[in-house]
Amino acid sequence: MKVSFQSALPSSIDNPDLTDPYSVFGIVIYELLSLYNDSVWSLRNHICSVEATWPQDPNYPLLHEIARHAIHVSETLSVALESINALQ
Repeated sequence: MKVSFQSALPSSIDNPDLTDPYSVFGIVIYELLSLYNDSVWSLRNHICSVEATWPQDPNYPLLHEIARHAIHVSETLSVALESINALQ
C-alpha cells in the first residue's frame, strides 16, 4: 500500500494546486478504492470456494466467519462513503 501511494502521488498530479490542502485526497481516495474493491471481491471468492466444495454437512462456522468479515467490510465502506461525502 505504501508503494502504491508513493507511486500515485507524483504520477497522478500533473498540475497540483499546492495551496489547496484537500488536493491530495483525490489521489488517496482513488488508491483506497482499489483496496476496497479487492476486499469485496475477495469475500465473493471465499463464498464461491465454499460453494464449490459444498459437502453434505456444510461448514457453518466457516460461513459464519465469512459473513462476519462481509459485515465488517460493509461497515468500513459505509464509513468511507460518509467521510468522502463530508470532504465534498
